[in-house]
Amino acid sequence: MKKRAFWLGGILIALVVAAGIVIGFNNAPRDETGQKMNTSAEAILQPAFEVYGWFTSNPLSHESKVYSDVLPYCKVTDERFSSLKELSAAVREIFSDSIATRLLESGLYIDIEGQLYVNKSLDSAIIAAPSSAAGNNAISKEVYSVVSEDQEKIVYRAEVSYTTNESASVLEDALSYDFVYEKIDGKCVFTQFDYYK
Repeated sequence: MKKRAFWLGGILIALVVAAGIVIGFNNAPRDETGQKMNTSAEAILQPAFEVYGWFTSNPLSHESKVYSDVLPYCKVTDERFSSLKELSAAVREIFSDSIATRLLESGLYIDIEGQLYVNKSLDSAIIAAPSSAAGNNAISKEVYSVVSEDQEKIVYRAEVSYTTNESASVLEDALSYDFVYEKIDGKCVFTQFDYYK
């Protein structure tokens, strides 16, 4: 009788472990081909920061010569993009339609004679980043975490500490920024992106 209870207990433990593995395997987000995605914060967030940055403080590389006085735009020299259509496709691979539309309709990039140009007067075209809450302080530390994760959505959080530019002392409280990465129409994109760089 004890032997039977021992075997039943062992089988029950094995089933619980197997169920946990299967549930964990099934909850992992997958790409369009069914392959498990690398969902680490750094792997997902860093490319998005780069792309969003093209519309804030780090526009695509470009010539210094302006097209004309009426159109103060410079030709983009980044070989990845020759047109606004190509840039739009790249932005929409990472961001939801609402975020992508807001970025693309900022007026920072336009097509002139079939070529991609960037606005030379960056101050008038750049989208204000939410980081303005941190003022002109420098980032001293960033800590990323996953708040929640399932097959359809991952919520990332960045806890960001700043130093003051005047005294180089660390500000007391870190600010939190959230990023929602979810599957929409079979593709994972950011539907919330609190840019702070």
